[in-house]
Amino acid sequence: SLSVDPIAADATRPERVGGMDFFNPVPLMALVEVIGGPMTGSAITDSVALLARRLGKTPVVAADTPGFIVNRVQRAYYLEAFRIYESGLSGLDAIDDAMRGIGFRMGPFELADTVGTDVNLAAGESIFDGFYGDARYRPAQVQRRVVDAGRLGRKTNGGYYDYGTDGERGAPWSALRGGGMLPPLDPPQIEARVLACIVNEAASAAADGVASPESIDIAMRLASNWPEGPLAWGQRLGLTSVVRTLDALHAVVPDGRYRVEPLLRAYADRGASLAAPD
Repeated sequence: SLSVDPIAADATRPERVGGMDFFNPVPLMALVEVIGGPMTGSAITDSVALLARRLGKTPVVAADTPGFIVNRVQRAYYLEAFRIYESGLSGLDAIDDAMRGIGFRMGPFELADTVGTDVNLAAGESIFDGFYGDARYRPAQVQRRVVDAGRLGRKTNGGYYDYGTDGERGAPWSALRGGGMLPPLDPPQIEARVLACIVNEAASAAADGVASPESIDIAMRLASNWPEGPLAWGQRLGLTSVVRTLDALHAVVPDGRYRVEPLLRAYADRGASLAAPD
């Protein structure tokens, strides 16, 4: 995600600098993130949003922060799946199957192959650097392993999975097959962990003022084709249940990656709706 702040800093009228973040494939994707920096005037943000509507897109306004809305919240979807795999708690195809089973169009590994494993890693490294090495955003070793092997996803007929010349997905890459020493997680356990992390990240983005809760949910549904916005999903799961899952993970891995966003905990304690905050 290209920050508008450095561009505005070199402009003679920085208050007139804003950004538009489209999603691929552009003709098919409805969302545009309208990016305003600290110097961007509200009239400019409104004008950029109007332009997006005239282009037939749905605009959501986002602050100029690492990953904006979509790339930031999407990190949680990828990274928790990668952590589960690297912990030996599930095969990557079982993780993808579990997430498709609750309505995601592609599992995290399939999605990374479609985006390009190199592109996915570069985006993750940029966000990790943007948050000064916060453990929550640390890329996984398996990402580097796949990229270093030249397996860049569908475009090279091999990433986390092998692909035929017809593009049909085959088996996981042989170097990534096999289970761990621990009992594998069942699909509901995989789903609970991944969903808890995306709800937590969406709450963190809202708390940081990246966008409103409503805009975050709209963005993830339209840009990532998620079946439900993360904050609405968290509400349906029960925020107390989400917090309990994160606290249990943090007790085992206390490096900060599973720390509960204070806003999420506060709303869970109050029994209030974070999807439609009062």
